[in-house]
Amino acid sequence: MLMGFYPNVIVVDAGDTVIWTVNSMEPHTVTFLSGEPNLNPFEERSLAPIGGNVYNGTGIYSSGLMMQGMSYNLTFTQPGVYVYGCLIHAGMTGVVVVQPRGSPYPYTQAQYDQIAAAEEANDLANGYTSLGTYSAPASPGPNGTSTYYVFVGPSTVEDVTVPLNGSSGVKGYADLSMIAPFTFRVTLVLSGLTPGASYNAATRGGLFEYSSMRAVYTPYAGGYQSGTVVPTISFPAFTADSSGRANVTFVVHGVQTLPSVGEYIQVSGSGGTVAGGDVVFSNTGFMTFYPSSLTIYAGDKVVWLEASTNDVHTVTFVSPGMPIPEFGAPLSFAVMGNNTDYNGTGYYNSGPMIVGQNYELTFTKPGVYTYVCLIHDSLGMIGHIVVLPRAQEVRSVINNTVQQTTTEQTTVQQSTTTTVVQQYTTTQQYGTTTTVQQSTTVQQVTTQALTMQVQGTTAIALGAAGLILAVVALIAAFLMRK
Repeated sequence: MLMGFYPNVIVVDAGDTVIWTVNSMEPHTVTFLSGEPNLNPFEERSLAPIGGNVYNGTGIYSSGLMMQGMSYNLTFTQPGVYVYGCLIHAGMTGVVVVQPRGSPYPYTQAQYDQIAAAEEANDLANGYTSLGTYSAPASPGPNGTSTYYVFVGPSTVEDVTVPLNGSSGVKGYADLSMIAPFTFRVTLVLSGLTPGASYNAATRGGLFEYSSMRAVYTPYAGGYQSGTVVPTISFPAFTADSSGRANVTFVVHGVQTLPSVGEYIQVSGSGGTVAGGDVVFSNTGFMTFYPSSLTIYAGDKVVWLEASTNDVHTVTFVSPGMPIPEFGAPLSFAVMGNNTDYNGTGYYNSGPMIVGQNYELTFTKPGVYTYVCLIHDSLGMIGHIVVLPRAQEVRSVINNTVQQTTTEQTTVQQSTTTTVVQQYTTTQQYGTTTTVQQSTTVQQVTTQALTMQVQGTTAIALGAAGLILAVVALIAAFLMRK
C-alpha cells in the first residue's frame, strides 16, 4: 500500500480551495498542526474534525478520520508553505504551497493528474524493490530445533539520496539511511566549496525551491508511534578541504521515519545558503506477514519482527469459534503469551507493535494455525503456521488427515487445525460488522492512496499464501524426511 498524498505537492493561490479524497480501504486524516503539539489518534476527540474549512496558517485543522470515498476541503487565505500529515501513519506527509492571490499557476489540474500518477507508480516500484530485501534465514535453536522469522508489515527501506545544488557552483548529495530503529545516518558529499571555509547543514521544514517563503510545518505527523518524522536538525559545523570538498557523516537518534515530502537539506556558509535539496521518500507499507505461510516442526520457534516504520500491527491467534476482537477494545491492546509455548488453544496477542519490536512463540503441537493483524485483517493481513510432527514420517495426506507410519496411527488436529479455512466473525475497527471467511488466502488487490482534487488511485497486491500451498508444503516436507 502507498502511504501518500498524491500529488505530494500542490501549488495554489490565496483564496483557493484544495479537496482531498480517500481512495483506499485504510482510513486517513488530513491534519495541519501548524507547529502545535501532536494529537493522540487513540483519543476519540483527535479523530473528529477540527478547525472548520478556512485556514490562515495558524491553529490545528484536521479532517478527522476519513474512510474510503470521503472528502475534505480546505480554503487557504494566507501565502505560505504548509506541511501537513496523516495522524495515524508516520511519515505520510504532503505540502500545499499558497502563492499571493493572482499569481500564475505552475500546473493545470490535468497536469497534476499526470504528476500524481507518476509519483504513485514510482512509489509502488520502490516498494516492490524493497520487499525483495527482506530475508532472515532460520537459525539453529536448542535440541535440534530452529528459530524462524516473519516480517510484519514490511515497508520501503529507509535509504534516500538527496541531490544538493546551488547557484554558487556548490553541488553534491546527502544520503539519509536508517541504520537501526529510530537511528539515521546522514552523509554529506559536497564539492565547489571554498577551501578551508566553515559550513553548516540542517534539515528544514518546507521545500527548498520555496525556502524564501514562510513555512508552517507539521513536525509530528504520525508521531504517536513513539517517534517522529525527521524534525528540524542542525548538524555540527564542518570545514572544506584544500580542494573545496567535504565528506562528513552524522548520526541522528530518535527519528522514526523519513517524511514523504516537506523536508529539505540546507547547506550554508558565511554568506548564506550555498546548496540544498528536497527529501522525497516513497512511503509504502505492505499489509502482510512476510512470508505469510511458514512450515516448521513441533518445538520450533517463530519470531515476528515489526518492520513497518509508518504503521502499527498485531500478531494475534484466536481460538476457533472466538470472535476476532475489535481493534481499540481492551483485549486488542493486551500483550498475551509473548515468548511462551503455543499448542493451538487460547488467545495469544502481541498488542500493537511499532518498528523494532518483536513477538515470539514456540509451537508444541502439530497442526495448521491461522493468525491475523487485528488492525488490518479486513485488508487480508492473515498468516499461517504449518507445524509438522518432529521425527515422524508420513506416507500421504488424504482428506486433510495426516496418516503417520508409526506403530500407532494417529491424526494431527483432524477436525480443526489441518485446514487453513477458518471462519471468523469480526467487528471491524470503524463500526461495520462483517464476517470474514478465509476460504483462500490469496489476498485481494487493494488500493492505498489519498489524492488531492484529482482522484488518482493506485493498487498494490498484498502478500498471498493459500491453502493449496500449505498442503503442498506439508506433503513435500514429509516426503523429504521419509
